[in-house]
Amino acid sequence: MEIYENEKRALAALDFEDLTLLAWKLLKGETPEKKAVRERYRARFRHIFVDEFQDTSPLQAKLIDLLKNGKNLFLVGDPQQSIYAFRHAEPALFGEYEALAGKKIILDENYRSRAEVLDFVNLFFAAGDAGIFKALVPGKKFSLAAKGAVERLCAFYGPDENFKDLDMGREEEARL
Repeated sequence: MEIYENEKRALAALDFEDLTLLAWKLLKGETPEKKAVRERYRARFRHIFVDEFQDTSPLQAKLIDLLKNGKNLFLVGDPQQSIYAFRHAEPALFGEYEALAGKKIILDENYRSRAEVLDFVNLFFAAGDAGIFKALVPGKKFSLAAKGAVERLCAFYGPDENFKDLDMGREEEARL
């Protein structure tokens, strides 16, 4: 980390986390200067729209809190689809903000996938999530039935499996 920080300093460069942290530091605080900067930016945004909110970090949420002004915040996201844990995304924040929301719209209908596929997905993800997973509902009926719509293929590799190394396992996955 020290090498990385020194390299950034030498290049006069910032990364994504630096930008977020510096923006938060600029807007937080109660000095007259900080309040003036914060109010200037709040006044610029009649509405704040945050898409993919499930991938928001606690620091980003603090920044959003500093910029919002009353009920001008509109959030879109699905905690089940969070993929940015490496950037400290905290899907649980979505639930905390839901409690503050004036209105909540749930979009649980899926118009792209067959009922047979959704049945499998719902069963697969509900199997160990401690009640967190919310099932998807088919929003469209397809004209033809789909027998065998889902087929599960597994290639096991490891010291006690058929394929002893990763390359052999990948070849088997590709073959399947």
